[in-house]
Amino acid sequence: MTLLMREQEKYKESKIEGKAVGIIEFALDLGYTNEEILVILQKKLGINVSQAEKYLERFHEGTL
Repeated sequence: MTLLMREQEKYKESKIEGKAVGIIEFALDLGYTNEEILVILQKKLGINVSQAEKYLERFHEGTL
């Protein structure tokens, strides 16, 4: 993997993380459950359940 490819991956990951934070905060404000948030993260970000769980754990303490 070239340096450029690694930088592109980092950029993509940070962009997804930023979106995940926004989705999680908004969904929590609306009273969504963790399970509902996981589904939303998967649909909106095109990620699998384990990735969604990782974001939810990282950006919302006391979950799962």
